[in-house]
Amino acid sequence: MGRYHTGTFPAVKPSRKVYMDVLRVIATVFVICVHTVALAKTTAAPGTLLFRVLEVFNYTFLSCNLFFVMISGALLLPVKGERCRDFFARRFIRVFIPLVVYYNLYVCAKEGIGRLAPSQWGLMLQRFFIGPPVEAPHLWLVYAIIWLYVLTPFLRYLVQNIPDPVMNGVMLVIFLLNAYVTYVPLFGVTPPAVLSGIVNSYAGAFLLGYYLANRAGKRAENVRALRQNGVVLFIDRPVEALAVGGNRPLSSSAEALRTMEAQRRPLYLAAADAVISNTGTLAETLAAAQEALDEIFDS
Repeated sequence: MGRYHTGTFPAVKPSRKVYMDVLRVIATVFVICVHTVALAKTTAAPGTLLFRVLEVFNYTFLSCNLFFVMISGALLLPVKGERCRDFFARRFIRVFIPLVVYYNLYVCAKEGIGRLAPSQWGLMLQRFFIGPPVEAPHLWLVYAIIWLYVLTPFLRYLVQNIPDPVMNGVMLVIFLLNAYVTYVPLFGVTPPAVLSGIVNSYAGAFLLGYYLANRAGKRAENVRALRQNGVVLFIDRPVEALAVGGNRPLSSSAEALRTMEAQRRPLYLAAADAVISNTGTLAETLAAAQEALDEIFDS
């Protein structure tokens, strides 16, 4: 006998991806390197070859911030079924509380323990919500990540319900805007401030991390998994002969079926080991499938 289910389901998390751990190690190494190179730059004369080489390495290692943001997006956005309160409760314990502790430690180290007096709590709270202290400007990245956490429930709903063609278009726009804001100044053109603010908000990098890890190349990965387990046959039936309606949202109408066929047919043809025409009876289709299998296994 099965037990009555309360209707509450645990969050469905993607399986662990080892390469994500590797990327986190690389990002951490880049953090160490960027501070090391920044220190070395102070000993080199501006304009010298050594200074220019260190400058190249400095900007290369600064990508550590993008790495961390993209990894966060790749790991957080695919999660399904996690309630908002559970998500924020975990981040409050793991990120918000440590940030408050470190913030106060930095301020007290510079301005004295008196900043923790009850009479200073209002001012400290105001300073905390304004942004990172001058004593620890590097905490800006933690503030940026917390803001991305605030957006995560909305972005999860967005990416998990948006069709692939629309998602591809969104990422293309983000990429082009970033390229515009980055390279147009080289030609003496200043991008609009509002555009720079939108593009450089790190939300784009957050989404890009999800996209590269979970959307781009996903079909190729699925095809490899299918072929690893056996032969792939594409049962090709005309759209006009398919059932419409019922409890199938993707085939709610003939127009929806035609749209889906235009998107998926090239993928099915590319993945199939053989294409089986399904315009006749069930017996004829099964016979054609058996003949295709015999031909594949005999070759």
